Amino acid sequence: MRVKLTSKLVESLKPREKPYNVVDSELRGFLVRVEPSGVKSYFARYCVNGRQTQMKIADAAVKTPAEARDKAKKIMGEAVDGKDPVTEKRARRIHMLGAYLDKEYGPKYLAHKKSGGASYKRIKSCFKDFLMRKLDDPTLHNALVNWRSRRLSDGKDPATVNRDLGTLRTAFSWALDQGLIKANPMAKIKPLKLDKSPKVRYLDEQEERRLLDALDTREERNRAGRDSFNLWRRERGLEPLPDLRACAFADYLKPMVLISLCTGMRRGEVFNLEWADVDFARSTVTVRGAVAKTGTTRHIPLNDLAMGTLQGWRAQTDGAGLVFPAHSRKATKTPPADDTPSWVDATRKKTKTPGAFDNVNTAWRMLLDKEHANISAFRWHDMRHHFASKLVMAGVDLNTVRDLLGHTDLKMTVRYAHLAPQAKAAAVQKIVFAQSNVVAFPATKPGSRE
Repeated sequence: MRVKLTSKLVESLKPREKPYNVVDSELRGFLVRVEPSGVKSYFARYCVNGRQTQMKIADAAVKTPAEARDKAKKIMGEAVDGKDPVTEKRARRIHMLGAYLDKEYGPKYLAHKKSGGASYKRIKSCFKDFLMRKLDDPTLHNALVNWRSRRLSDGKDPATVNRDLGTLRTAFSWALDQGLIKANPMAKIKPLKLDKSPKVRYLDEQEERRLLDALDTREERNRAGRDSFNLWRRERGLEPLPDLRACAFADYLKPMVLISLCTGMRRGEVFNLEWADVDFARSTVTVRGAVAKTGTTRHIPLNDLAMGTLQGWRAQTDGAGLVFPAHSRKATKTPPADDTPSWVDATRKKTKTPGAFDNVNTAWRMLLDKEHANISAFRWHDMRHHFASKLVMAGVDLNTVRDLLGHTDLKMTVRYAHLAPQAKAAAVQKIVFAQSNVVAFPATKPGSRE
């Protein structure tokens, strides 16, 4: 519908079941939109670089059609000169890094990424001194170079510094793609060179034995504690709690550790593992793409220890839903701060199955303590390295190890190659030449110039 927009006409427009537009006959591209709620707004529709877009001018209750038409002319004039008023308005609204993260990059880009919330928090934490800087600040490049030098001087690992800068670089790249800045201030900041084959932390035989013994000791301590508590309840005529000595495991930690050691699954993959992912008939476990870091589903065979662990654990649970539900634990997560956007927590919920563990840090640190396993500098993730290292040292080829770990690139798996030097030696011995007679050269006499 095209008709000259006047105050009387706009006031007479009635809402319908769906939104509709009334285009001005006097200025092509100027229109009023009527929402089902009855709200009426003026828009200017224009084309920049072959792409049609539109920009809201004002609420019809605030401006008259004549005022809005004049504003529309100005907007369309800028578009004719090759400027995009919408993009420029966005750039003015979020010209500071902090505002850009909160109003544009976070809700429009990171909200759709599996680790979007973590990336947002990383930038806000690591670069808090930059949040009030303009996106196009010409001094940003040098300031970030100095920031990197300070982090390294403070003892931060180069890989961590690279990861932090990479997260921020992606944010600036998206701003560049959106036309919010004319150049990426981090374009010339190259990542620090890293050791392509870093040292892999895995357990030696003594440490592995101490870890398993510590798990058994912890189990017995929990069972003894339950025995004592049930005795106290019986003496007072109370119903005793289930007898832990009738169960395969006292609690979640031992089966969780054994599954991690036997499958090499990441912590989040173990936390979100469901009984439907375990195929007892085929002795395999499936890591769903929805919870895998790479987003790709993979299948891991289960050895006898893993099978026995899962069978014993299932016998004392309901065998449905999560393999390791956290419902028996009190919530330890602190609620998000008031200024944290709601979408940040939403991204975490996308990849976290309801009722799943967030962490097992306290129990894990106590297990590795000097009074128990006496193992230092060994993270939960290092059990994944231990799994891969044992495979390589047993002669398993790197391609198979890569498949089991779910690496998308063999470069990630090559870090374990040094653990199988015998494989390289055996490979060289397989070289056979047509002439197999060894030519013996005479030894050079002492003092000879030959």
